[in-house]
Amino acid sequence: MSNDRSIERARELLKIQAHAIEAASKKLGASFPASLACIRKAVASGNKLVLMGVGKSHYVAHKLAASFMSTGVTAIFVHPSEALHGDLGSIRPGDIAILFSKSGSTPEVLGLLPFLKGRNPVIAITGGLESPLARQCDFLLDASVEKEACPINMLPTASTTVALALGDALMASLAEEQGFSKQVFAGYHPGGSIGKRLNFQVKSVLNLRDACAHGPASLSLREVAQKMSDKPLGAFCALSKEGRFEGLITEGDLRRAVARGEDMNSAASKIFNAKPITLQLDMLIDDAIASMEQQGRRINCAPVVTESGEFLGLVHIHDLI
Repeated sequence: MSNDRSIERARELLKIQAHAIEAASKKLGASFPASLACIRKAVASGNKLVLMGVGKSHYVAHKLAASFMSTGVTAIFVHPSEALHGDLGSIRPGDIAILFSKSGSTPEVLGLLPFLKGRNPVIAITGGLESPLARQCDFLLDASVEKEACPINMLPTASTTVALALGDALMASLAEEQGFSKQVFAGYHPGGSIGKRLNFQVKSVLNLRDACAHGPASLSLREVAQKMSDKPLGAFCALSKEGRFEGLITEGDLRRAVARGEDMNSAASKIFNAKPITLQLDMLIDDAIASMEQQGRRINCAPVVTESGEFLGLVHIHDLI
């Protein structure tokens, strides 16, 4: 398959998945708010969610259990086969069982129903709308698809995408109702790049003033280029005698000046940006990234200044992510 054909085929398959999710959104009905209300009531009563599935549905259920946990909702994954061999002990009366099955006829899943019915509310996310699971569950979410996004229309692709999206819709809707916020998420996710964005402030990644290229706005562009070479953080900050920030010249600004034939003896003030995006020391890293990506463009570095305009240093986008 040529490169062009592989890209064309990938686009076709992605469109199938996108169409499947759009179709699922149009099929949402009363069962969705009813399922959400059931989950809300269970969580308020201290019960947990138990997500189960076999095969590819296993991975969908496992991911969603982790997503619910990230919002503060107690959720676990239990494999149906293990549940039938002792792990039903982890499911308490009042816990909600969310069962995933493409066909709605998975033997291991159906084998659980006699032990759950009347004891645990059952939410089924399945494409088998006339299946035994659909007939016996308490709440049914339609995960049927017109076709799978695979060459033989059999490998679970669009169907697992829709099941995952429906589960995410339950999770996100509940999170919104419960006032889920970045501050709450920070407490549940202290590690990794997400934890860094939500728990640390700009001051933790600041390149201090002496590590940055800076000087008076009267410096020539040639002198600016030399300072930026000596301290390669991607920008030069023009400062007043009192150390207040006056303007920013980025590497891109300097390249464009050279390209249009600007005299390198010209003063920095001729090309600097007097009103660039600036950051504050106590900003969360997540807010700093949002500021640097505003207006649909990403800037590589931003000066950090006080309310009075004192220049403290620079932050590079690579320090933030």
